[in-house]
Amino acid sequence: MTQEALNNKIAAFIEVISKDDFRGWNSLEYTAGAEGGGQEVYVSFRAVLRFIAENLNLFTAEGTSNSPLLKIDWRSDKPMFMFSTAISCNLQKCYIRNSLLKTSVGTLAINSKDNKGNAAGIAAFRDIDYFEEKALTDLRDNMRVTSSTSSTYPAIYPSIGNINNIYLNIAYLTDIMVKESDNEEGKVSVRKYLQVLCNGVNKALGSINDLQVVIDEDASTPYLTIIDYQQKRIKGLSGKLSDNKETTLLKGQGLGSMLTNISAQSSITPEVATMISVGAQAQGYVLGEEAVSFSKLSAGLLDRVYPNKVISNAEAEAEAKTAADRAAKVKEKFQEAMNTYASLVEKQKPSSAYGPIILTADDQTDYENVATDFYKYILAQFTETGQTATAFIPIKLSFNMRGIGGMKIYQKFKLSDDILPMSYSTDYEFIIMGISHTVDNSKWDTAVSATISLVDKDPAELEKFSIPLEVVDLSTATSLVNNNVKPLTNAERISNVQKIARYLKSIKITKEGATGLIGNILGESQANEKAAEKNQAIGGLGGIGIVQWTNVRRRALEKAANSDNSKVLDLDFQLAYLGGELKKLYPGVLNVLTATTSIETATVTVLEKFEVPGTYLARGENPTAYQATKQKRYDYALSVKDIVADIYKEVT
Repeated sequence: MTQEALNNKIAAFIEVISKDDFRGWNSLEYTAGAEGGGQEVYVSFRAVLRFIAENLNLFTAEGTSNSPLLKIDWRSDKPMFMFSTAISCNLQKCYIRNSLLKTSVGTLAINSKDNKGNAAGIAAFRDIDYFEEKALTDLRDNMRVTSSTSSTYPAIYPSIGNINNIYLNIAYLTDIMVKESDNEEGKVSVRKYLQVLCNGVNKALGSINDLQVVIDEDASTPYLTIIDYQQKRIKGLSGKLSDNKETTLLKGQGLGSMLTNISAQSSITPEVATMISVGAQAQGYVLGEEAVSFSKLSAGLLDRVYPNKVISNAEAEAEAKTAADRAAKVKEKFQEAMNTYASLVEKQKPSSAYGPIILTADDQTDYENVATDFYKYILAQFTETGQTATAFIPIKLSFNMRGIGGMKIYQKFKLSDDILPMSYSTDYEFIIMGISHTVDNSKWDTAVSATISLVDKDPAELEKFSIPLEVVDLSTATSLVNNNVKPLTNAERISNVQKIARYLKSIKITKEGATGLIGNILGESQANEKAAEKNQAIGGLGGIGIVQWTNVRRRALEKAANSDNSKVLDLDFQLAYLGGELKKLYPGVLNVLTATTSIETATVTVLEKFEVPGTYLARGENPTAYQATKQKRYDYALSVKDIVADIYKEVT
């Protein structure tokens, strides 16, 4: 094929995938940064598969059936596990449109028509949870309803997405081709290219997916598709994909078994192995993402070394305190992760209907790790309530059997309990992920690969909940916008510092702890309870009050005041709220402040664990700015050291 012919073919393909009913490509434009505004072009996974199928695939010889040697599935919906608030954490690799969060529909999303009434512009990015198959749309809607979500704010709950609607960065597609073809032959196979692409997408989506290229040879023409191995977490999916409600039991060995060989493998890291061991011994006392789940796996097993475990009262109290501290720390880390994640969400919103996103062209830091811990935490919550199915020890099963037809990808089966431990006999089943057949003069052999999942329970039996992502506001922010707050006089500032110190003393914070905390308050608001930042145009709530409560924390403050603006701006109310916030949400910080004798320790602890300003979050890129912030707050603390000391000398 000549270069001109190839160019014409590509141009024709682009025209096809530009139509509104396909929505195959679009672009994102960045706001101007140090390097000026930039633009990236993205093409859907569906379009990539279609291009490979129609242009890069091999066909049988002319004059015959002219059918492809490898059938590539680009038409059918491809379910993937996700959270309702999912986004891409690396736009250099891919982008997903999430209408719930109102992220960008694309810079070129122009729904204009030509003189024949046909779509002439580029259609908007298709939503990640859009399906053409009604059964999957119904499942998506049911997962939202059964999560008991509120319509007020976006909420995090287990959901289902469509791999077809992941939009891939053109530059990334080219980069993979260049790197993977850097060999003696200068070639890369279709399967390898797609798998490398899938691996990159897995990371960009927070490492909760396991997209795999699968070839099903149970047909006259081999069939290639993309499967998310984590779809086993999607409750009710198997029922939507198959009309067969009965789960077949395969006998693993002995009389009546059709299997000729079988193997089960699990890749367990040392960390996971430790968690399994601890969970097995825990008797329900261990916290952690999967520890309780691992302990469930060991239900019914007897520890023959220490069959009876006796914990003294003192040990039990120590265990409880340690567990409470760990729980508080986990909650604190989760709140920090949520705020960082929400900040990334905000950057993917457009400045206008089809305008550039807030992310700048030079702000292309790798955010892939932002979502990882955040997703692990919330996945554990949904696992506990049974809203997601999971195999806590991920077993991949493969076996050969006497030739049999009719088995399909996505179908489920059970395995007799003479192969796996007793724990797997009731609540576990396997999903078929790959099938191949070998036929020769002497035999017909069928090879099957499968992965384990939990049996779906009746949703009526489950406790359901969702996690409000309240930091993302879908409504127009109207409350307490004030850019012209009258600054405090020096006398007023000293009076407020004294009042704050008296309150901190009343809740048992040390003199040094109070001094460090007030140093941060001065850095945030100059101790002005009426200080309020302008709300961000894209929906984020600016800081307010003495500690500049922002976004989700500001919303919680206003909610506690029952939307009484005068109360929100009252210093006594803010102090009482501050004390409750430290006790309930930041007990680790409160523990430091009630014990420390170091002003510097108190200042740094509040700065990094409670206030968490932008200079701290970006300390890796700009350590100088963070050091300046830290020094400034320490200087503020020292400036009120004597005032606080005098308050702590007062007789109460």
